[in-house]
Amino acid sequence: NISLSYRDNNLSIRYRTIDFTMQSKIDYRYRLNEGPWTITRSIFSNFSALQSDDYLYEVQSKNRDDIWSDSTTLSFTINRPWWETWWFCGLSFFLISLLGFLVYKRRTDFYKEKIKIEREIRELERAALQAQMNPHFIFNCLNSIQNYIMHNDKVNAMEYLSKFATLIRQSLNESMQQKISLANEISMLHNYLDLEKLRFKAKFDYTIKLFSHIIPEEISIPPLLIQPYVENAIIHGINDMEQGGKIDIKISKLSSTKLQVKISDNGTGPKLPTINKSHKSLGMSITSKRLAYNNNLQDSDIQIKPNYSENGTEVVITITI
Repeated sequence: NISLSYRDNNLSIRYRTIDFTMQSKIDYRYRLNEGPWTITRSIFSNFSALQSDDYLYEVQSKNRDDIWSDSTTLSFTINRPWWETWWFCGLSFFLISLLGFLVYKRRTDFYKEKIKIEREIRELERAALQAQMNPHFIFNCLNSIQNYIMHNDKVNAMEYLSKFATLIRQSLNESMQQKISLANEISMLHNYLDLEKLRFKAKFDYTIKLFSHIIPEEISIPPLLIQPYVENAIIHGINDMEQGGKIDIKISKLSSTKLQVKISDNGTGPKLPTINKSHKSLGMSITSKRLAYNNNLQDSDIQIKPNYSENGTEVVITITI
């Protein structure tokens, strides 16, 4: 068995049968790998551009009785080029796969880092917007305390200050979190509305109704979500009333993943064509921006739908929980 390089693929094979009586008029035949026989009187056979493979060459000669001899054989191998060997193909596949993985990982890491940075930026912006709620609370409450002090109403001033301190503590604890329990949100609403009742000298009453199938400790929502709309109901709905104002907050579940909050008042409400833009609620503006960032951060669905009528205003907030 002869081993040849892939470059040595042009072969010439010589042969001869010794028979002086036939005076070199001998018929030969040859073939490769049991292919068709080639008959000739030449004493050599040429093969060009053979592919890399194992070969078996056979040659026979015919005697004067027209009988072919047994085959004389030659086996040889033309080796594959190095780039067609199994080890090179395996190594190439491994390197290409490794390169593809590294490119994919680099692009994935790049986009992950980009998304992470964008989320952090949105989170910082959301936190900054949410932090603006605290000064807004403080301003309104301190203004009311100042009025009590100016009128020398120490009892109401102390009661207001106590509730104010509780509200500030709750606000500071909860406002920088992405989600708080519905129970904490309701507790802050009670404190806020109690403060507003004191400030407005009990010109309104309020109710917060939870439907029986709701467990507030098990539900999480963005903090300070409901309060700006309650504040809006007081400023635009109850503010101009002398007495008999009413604010109702109803919280129910539309489904296992949908929470609905209805905030209604019996005030006159804003007249849409003549709303004074300079008097627009700061809390409402901040909340709108917070909701936009919250939707991006949490992929949640928060919908705000106001309904105005002669009997008052109702704001419906639908939250995906």
